[in-house]
Amino acid sequence: MNDKLFYRGTIVEFVSTNAPNRSLEKYILAECHEDEKVFQIICISGYHAGSVEGFVDRDSSPLATNSKAVTYEHLISELKKNFEIVKMDSFKILN
Repeated sequence: MNDKLFYRGTIVEFVSTNAPNRSLEKYILAECHEDEKVFQIICISGYHAGSVEGFVDRDSSPLATNSKAVTYEHLISELKKNFEIVKMDSFKILN
């Protein structure tokens, strides 16, 4: 996945300590119009569905510099920054 980019509309699923009862939740990367951010992280399942749960900063890697996209490594780093704990054994990219 090192050379793959992820764009708006990407759906991820994982367990984090932010979710009630540490349940498996789904999130979508949605456009963000703030200067230093590329995406909003919006919950699309469970109790928090429809809530903005965080933001993804622009990816400075050469692969993503000229696009509204992020690398896998940057996506994981930003999710860990926004959620206390991302249980990686539950992490999936659904599309």
